[in-house]
Amino acid sequence: MGFVYKGSSLSKLLIDIEGQEQQVEMLKSFEFNSDRKRMSVIVRHDGVLKMYVKGADSIIKARLATDRPQPFLDGVNDKLDFFAKKGLRTLCIALKVITEHEYEEFNNKLNACLGQADSEAKQNQIIDEMEM
Repeated sequence: MGFVYKGSSLSKLLIDIEGQEQQVEMLKSFEFNSDRKRMSVIVRHDGVLKMYVKGADSIIKARLATDRPQPFLDGVNDKLDFFAKKGLRTLCIALKVITEHEYEEFNNKLNACLGQADSEAKQNQIIDEMEM
């Protein structure tokens, strides 16, 4: 599809987008776990902060914005039904563009709960709120 992962360092990803190498800054990564049932990353690409979320279709669709149209959702649902009838499992990916201010608030909330009792549950709740 024109996107090739070329490698990474601790905070940078090198990708090839339709023949042009570009760097993406990795800001946060939240690995899949059995509570969240999804993986999320926050990156900065060309000055824009983006949160990508990957997981089961039911988990991702439950987090889609309801205050704006989802013009591709009917077509995606048709494909998901088609794959399910064939016995195939699917993963979906969602994207949310976030502002610097939203990211700073989110990061401050995450840092504030570190070391507290039930820290992981609190972090999961903060991440959940950002994904919505």
